[in-house]
Amino acid sequence: MKYTTIYTIGCFDQFHEGHITILNKMKSMCDNLIVGIHDDHSLETLKKLDPKDHDTIYTRMQNVKQIADRVYIVPDTNPTKCLKNMISSDHANSCYMRANDMVNFPGKELIESLMPVNFLPYTQGVSSTMIRNSKK
Repeated sequence: MKYTTIYTIGCFDQFHEGHITILNKMKSMCDNLIVGIHDDHSLETLKKLDPKDHDTIYTRMQNVKQIADRVYIVPDTNPTKCLKNMISSDHANSCYMRANDMVNFPGKELIESLMPVNFLPYTQGVSSTMIRNSKK
């Protein structure tokens, strides 16, 4: 199915092949891919990371903008308020999509009241944690 818009939110802390794969898959399924990226503070809180353990918000935005049509900064660990601003009032033929590694995500209640939620397979064998651990 081809959607008008797909929305998603993520940290993208160490941009890797798994992120590229899932964002490209989403982009192939829609006309407009809109991505929220957690800011540095919310990322550090969510993942319990030090600033040296992830790319800056500016780098993460540049990475995601190579694929997404629009990118928003999510300045909170709970993206519900930001989602209200990201999602257009005309959200017919839209969905929220993410990897299936976190089916109970913050903001899910709002999203499910507005549009379907679809999960894509998590890319096995690569993760930001693996990248961080390989640098130690």
